[in-house]
Amino acid sequence: MGNSGRWWRCRRTAAAALAVFVALACGGIAEAARVLYASPTVAPGASGANGTLFFPYALSDAIGELQSGDTLYLLPGQYRAGGFSPSGLTGVTIATAPGSASRAEIRGDVPVPPGAWSPVAPDIYSTALETAPVGVVWNWDTNLTAVSPADAALGRVAQNYGHLRKVSNAAALDATPGSWLWSDGALFVHKPKQGQAPDAGDVYAWLRPGVAFQPFNCDGLVFRDLDFALWTEFENNAGYSVKLTNCVRSAVENSRSRDSGWHAYGAVGYPNRDNALRNLESRGQTTDGVRTSNPFVFANTIRFSGPTEGFVGASLTHHAYGLLDASGAPLTAGYNGLTLLSHGALGATIRDVRWSGVAVMTYDAEPRCLLVSAADSPAPTSDFNPAAYPVRVLDATIRSANPSVGGRVAVERTAFDIRPGRIWKVGAPVAMTVDRATTLLAACTIVFDMSHAPFGRLFRVKNDGRLVLDHTSIYSITSATHGGSGSTALGRGQFVVIEDDTSSLTARGTVFVRDQPESFFEDRSSLGDRVSLSGCWYAGLPDELAGGADGVGDIRPIDTHVGESPATFDPGGVFNATTGMVAPQEGDFSAPPGAPIRTIRRFGATAASPTGINGLPFGGNFGAVQYGPSGCLPDRTGDGMVDGADLGVLLASWNTRNAALDLTGDAYIDGADLGVLLSSWGPCAE
Repeated sequence: MGNSGRWWRCRRTAAAALAVFVALACGGIAEAARVLYASPTVAPGASGANGTLFFPYALSDAIGELQSGDTLYLLPGQYRAGGFSPSGLTGVTIATAPGSASRAEIRGDVPVPPGAWSPVAPDIYSTALETAPVGVVWNWDTNLTAVSPADAALGRVAQNYGHLRKVSNAAALDATPGSWLWSDGALFVHKPKQGQAPDAGDVYAWLRPGVAFQPFNCDGLVFRDLDFALWTEFENNAGYSVKLTNCVRSAVENSRSRDSGWHAYGAVGYPNRDNALRNLESRGQTTDGVRTSNPFVFANTIRFSGPTEGFVGASLTHHAYGLLDASGAPLTAGYNGLTLLSHGALGATIRDVRWSGVAVMTYDAEPRCLLVSAADSPAPTSDFNPAAYPVRVLDATIRSANPSVGGRVAVERTAFDIRPGRIWKVGAPVAMTVDRATTLLAACTIVFDMSHAPFGRLFRVKNDGRLVLDHTSIYSITSATHGGSGSTALGRGQFVVIEDDTSSLTARGTVFVRDQPESFFEDRSSLGDRVSLSGCWYAGLPDELAGGADGVGDIRPIDTHVGESPATFDPGGVFNATTGMVAPQEGDFSAPPGAPIRTIRRFGATAASPTGINGLPFGGNFGAVQYGPSGCLPDRTGDGMVDGADLGVLLASWNTRNAALDLTGDAYIDGADLGVLLSSWGPCAE
């Protein structure tokens, strides 16, 4: 394979005219780094291939020729090869050739020639295949699902389908159209559809086990501008497109994987430091056809005692859906997996790990998408300082049924959209679990649909878990008309439940928005100080306000001073038009339809960031709540009319600070509020 360290070559840094200077700068070593080329149309060991642009190598030969300092350019096309494990390379780049109209694609499937099939029973065909496959696909390149306008608006993409279902015996094969079985050196398939047999021009391919690229002991190794497909593996820690192993200062950039396998991209092993995953996309993760898999898509891990530090994962997109069978249906009932993983074996140390610009889109009806898991990391030295946490996630956008964070993790400026309500079922309604570690959510926005979880919890904190909330907005959608089956009377879910005497919630400057005046928290511990709130506010329907009007006030009684407002607050999160989520003041954020959104403000508040809701300039906005059943802001009595009764309520608080009755956002009742009321006199608009 590659050079094991006998040579050290300076990376090529200039044109040939500077070769003498480069040699001197590199300590007198005159041998220049090389540029090699590979082509998908060249057979391994081809006569005359020398790795030049006009006589390129086959990919396997090119990988075998690599030495430290080399650059390997892949000409565009499909490379049905992989399982490469070069070792000891320093300063090597592997990328699609510059100027190419399309990218090189490294695939893990091997087509079966149509004439190789033999009929063995009605609708069942076989071919000799000595190597056991891990999957079989049918017309995978041309089978694509249609994307509806609604799905496209959410950011969803077309999915490849055509995976055949794996079965364990001949009887199951005979009973399962679109299935496959490997037995005694032969591959058997049951054709997916009537009249589409393997010998009728369709393309069948079997999938290799393994990893496309798994370099070992590398330094400064870069993979760039590559596509990967069908590196499917049903075993843990396999199925990667690129798996940097025992590498430092290395990176995978500007690449995409489709139906990639149990995992997709990662840096693992020891020393594993100062590596990066940048501008990557993963679409679809494998299952074994029986149980829901638990893949992680982007990984930073260490398997032995030692440090894993200085890791950067930036601009990462995960389309979290399971693989689709020959009819376009999921191979399993749901997707279950991790998007980001930072962890270490016992005794390892995780520090200075940063994930940023992460976008996760879930597709299945009941997915579970764990945002990030971090284990065996040192405890943070400050609850509210994100930089003190060993693993940080910034500017993430998560559309998922069950997003979670675990371990000693700080999540900053992230939007969680935990909808639709149909995913909630009594008996398993917890969205986020904080277990055995500390999680900080700072300046985050969370949309939580409790309409189908009458006893649901947004956070469950247990087993010495610590949940820390800092200047975060949490919105609860709980109307029966949102999805059609939620109860609005009693049993409304809670934001946080503290399970035991070793767990706790600490929050400051956080706003909780809901449409039912019930308790926000449940403390199941025997101690009275497991919940600590400072400068937190609620917006919703407090029971002391009559007529169903919106109310804003402090959360009492623990560590909250009446009338106190947070010093800083960022309500914006990352809501914007491109996320597929609705900005609170821009539309029907919750039911009932048509009711306007009221922005919650506080006099004298200053911004934790320069922008507020939906990226607009910050104007003292704490958050937003849907206003009232009548959809009429000046209607203080809730009778659908703005009249003398509402005027009397307003005048009773004239020249006072009363946020609950404020119509202008300055928390003060004066002539400006009177003007708003008089301009709306009469019946409320529907």
